[in-house]
Amino acid sequence: MDTIRLRTMTYKSILIGGKFDGMTIHQMISLGRFRYLRYTYFKYSALTFIDEILDLINIPKEYRIKKPGSNIELNKELNAKYDEMANGKKNPTSHSIVEKQFKTKKNNRIRREKIYFSKGSMQSRNQGH
Repeated sequence: MDTIRLRTMTYKSILIGGKFDGMTIHQMISLGRFRYLRYTYFKYSALTFIDEILDLINIPKEYRIKKPGSNIELNKELNAKYDEMANGKKNPTSHSIVEKQFKTKKNNRIRREKIYFSKGSMQSRNQGH
């Protein structure tokens, strides 16, 4: 009898391979990549998420599948349901706090990168003054 090893993803788990290689689940949620996370949940049979993450990426309890197993048709059905609900309207999500935190961190990083130093100050930094 073969044993199948399930990989349970948490916030700190890192995605391996694919378009978002090296990103954590928390970063994906912060970026709002719920559709991609739902796709990975339904496609890969040995990969599952903790219940808290499944709630965050909008997978209702009736759509959750027994692992190990995959069902891409459920993913298509769920995405169609959310597309109908959105219907061109952007509703405020419950994740707006996380999105705001990510945007402020991104803006702070951009501001930090745009600091320009004069030639003299760069020379003194280089010489250790």
